[in-house]
Amino acid sequence: MGKKKNNGMGSVTAALLANLVVAISKFVAFLFSGSTAMMNESIHSLVDCGNQVLLLIGDKKSKNLASSTHPFGETRAKYFYSTVVAMMLFFGGGALGIMEAIKKMLKAITPLKILI
Repeated sequence: MGKKKNNGMGSVTAALLANLVVAISKFVAFLFSGSTAMMNESIHSLVDCGNQVLLLIGDKKSKNLASSTHPFGETRAKYFYSTVVAMMLFFGGGALGIMEAIKKMLKAITPLKILI
């Protein structure tokens, strides 16, 4: 069972590290400001991190060559993980943002209360 050569996933790893820093920064900004937008942005950055981890897993699995269990290799694993990433983006990020927006609309703070 051999492995194929790396095909440029270093950029995904670099983006993962950068997104972790961005997510932490946005979450700290949310803690100081209480802004719903900053909380949603920090969730979005965390979802991006999860997506990049899944892409790295899919890339690693797709490099597995033919074996007795998978006689044609596992090159299509990358497409499966890419589909999971797309579903996470749509459902994970979107659903959390909508839920938080509804919660804030039901428990709205008027601008006058903020100034006082």
